Amino acid sequence: MSIVPTNLNNYLRKFAHQLEERILQQFPPLHQPGEPLPAELARLRRTPYPAQALAIAGIAKRWEAENSAAAIAECGTGKTLISLERCLFTRRVSLSRRW
Repeated sequence: MSIVPTNLNNYLRKFAHQLEERILQQFPPLHQPGEPLPAELARLRRTPYPAQALAIAGIAKRWEAENSAAAIAECGTGKTLISLERCLFTRRVSLSRRW
């Protein structure tokens, strides 16, 4: 591999460790694996995948301190389910009957 990466793949391979450190510094996880998940998740008809459950728990913790949160992820990772959980956690609408 050359000193100066010539494409995005090489760049990510070369600087993965530094990128990981910077992301974790700027955006520390709000919910760690192994911590208890919110009880409200059990009321859903559709069970979130483990990564989705962690994201939902982190967003719920964020809402305890702020009025907004963002779920930024690739297609197919469950952003819709994650975002709809806001209604359940804020108790504005119960989605457990629909989902």
